[in-house]
Amino acid sequence: MKKYLILAWAAVAFTGLAFANNIAAIVKWWMKFAETGGDAAALHAGAGGFIPWLDWSVVDYSAVTTLIPFLGCVCIARGIRKIAFKKKCRPDCFPFFRGADQFNVALGLFGTLWGIIVIGYFQLDKVTMADLMQCLHTALFSTLAAVVWVFMIDHPIVRPWLRRRLIDAGLSDPEDGDLAGAVEAFAAKLKLAVEEFDKCEKEFESGLRGRLAEFEKSFSEQLAASKESLDRRLDEAERRFAEHQEAFEKSIAVAQGVAVKAINDRNAEADVAFSERQKRYDAELEKRIAAYELEAADRLSALRLENEQERERHRGEAKSLSESVEQARAETRKAEEVRAEAVRNAEEANARAVRAENKLSSIRSAFDN
Repeated sequence: MKKYLILAWAAVAFTGLAFANNIAAIVKWWMKFAETGGDAAALHAGAGGFIPWLDWSVVDYSAVTTLIPFLGCVCIARGIRKIAFKKKCRPDCFPFFRGADQFNVALGLFGTLWGIIVIGYFQLDKVTMADLMQCLHTALFSTLAAVVWVFMIDHPIVRPWLRRRLIDAGLSDPEDGDLAGAVEAFAAKLKLAVEEFDKCEKEFESGLRGRLAEFEKSFSEQLAASKESLDRRLDEAERRFAEHQEAFEKSIAVAQGVAVKAINDRNAEADVAFSERQKRYDAELEKRIAAYELEAADRLSALRLENEQERERHRGEAKSLSESVEQARAETRKAEEVRAEAVRNAEEANARAVRAENKLSSIRSAFDN
């Protein structure tokens, strides 16, 4: 039984932490609720405890959902401890105390009533369906926890198993009593509890319908006011958009005029610069042609002078003179070729200037467009 005892105390620790975390979440929620004065719009849905990984167990604000399993695990651990330490016990309600079932059911009803009572502290004009559902969670989860624990865990599983262990260990200490009467009394009390629960449930449903109707009416009024405000804002936005658009078009026109003026100024500057470059190029070309012609004339004069000198010096040497004359003629032809090449270069330069002028004209037409 020792391993079962360890598991039972581990379950006690886990459910105790869940119950403490639920209490901390309830305290935080009520502090926020008190700060906002019951304003559901300013209240965040839900509140966590001091153990975030146990926040999944915070499903109601009465703590009944976590209190019932905590008390049950404590009773189970005490019962297993009695078996482990060979203490005799009465088997009629083992391992729980007398009236444990009624106490659990009463806790469930307490959670139900508490969930219904909490609704009355909200501001009716600001309560939301989520807040009502949270209160409904408190009302229903507490009752669900009590019913599941008593009728699906306690009687079908826990009590038969521990009673069998108690009897097998020879620790059963029977007590004389009217068991049938106790069962009938319990059934009567349970019937009264169910009737009270049905009555509370009907009251809750009727109150919930009234609050839903008030909420729908308030929501319709707020929706109409919001629609009217939205229409006014849309009209104001359209007016501002038209003003901004007109100002934008004016600024575009001004910028366009400035851009056209700048382009025209740049075109004029480009024309002046091109004209100056063309003049410098023509002057340089004329200087080069004159230099080529002067050089050719100088070379031709030198050749002629040399030819005359050779004729005077070597009249008798006809062959040498002929060669000198041929050489002079060849140099003359070379000078003519140089001159022709200079003329071709000048023509090519003029053609490049014409192409440059045509390109400039195309650029001007592109800027004009």
